[in-house]
Amino acid sequence: MIYGLIVAAGLSSRAKGYKMTYEFSGLTMIEKAVLSFKPFCEKVYVVVGYNHLVIRKILKKYDFIEIIYNENYENGMFSSIKLGINNIECDRLLFMPGDYPNIKESTIKKLLQNKGDVIIPSFNYHAGHPIVIDGKLLGEIAENSNYLTLKDFVKSKRAEYVNVDDNGVLMDVDTLKDYLNVSRSIKNED
Repeated sequence: MIYGLIVAAGLSSRAKGYKMTYEFSGLTMIEKAVLSFKPFCEKVYVVVGYNHLVIRKILKKYDFIEIIYNENYENGMFSSIKLGINNIECDRLLFMPGDYPNIKESTIKKLLQNKGDVIIPSFNYHAGHPIVIDGKLLGEIAENSNYLTLKDFVKSKRAEYVNVDDNGVLMDVDTLKDYLNVSRSIKNED
C-alpha cells in the first residue's frame, strides 16, 4: 500500500502571491502536485496551514485526498511532515513539498521500482523530489528528537539515488522567477 504526503502549509513569503494557486496548464500548483501522485497512491494526504481554506476549496473535488490542518505551520515544514506522518500507516510513502508542479509519471514509476529505506531522484547528479520512504520508518521520523529536518533523517539512512531524465525533480517554486521558469518548461513539454 502506497500513500502520498504533500506539505503545503507555508506562507509563500518569497513568491509575491500565494504560490499554491499559481496556474500551470489550467491547474493550480497544488493540483499538479497531488495529481502527479494519483496513479500510484491509494490516498494522498495534504498538510495545510496558511491559507488552508483556499487549498481545501481547490482540492474538495478530489476524493482520494485527505487534508490535515497544521495549526503550528509557522514552526516550519518539518512540523507539517511530522503531523502528516502521524496520520499515516503504509508500506511506502511518496513525499514532496507542494511546490513541485512538474514531476513526470515515468519518474515516480522508476522510483517505485527500487527498494530501500529512502529512494531519491537525481537529475544531473542533483537530488530532488519526490522521495520514497519505507513505511516502517515513519514512526522514527515522527518520534526521534535528533531529527530537526527531513534531511537529518535522510542523512541517517542509506539512501538510494535513482538517475531520472526529469529536471522537474529539481524545479520547486519559491519565487515569481521560479514560477515563470517552471511555467515555460511545462509549456515546452506540452
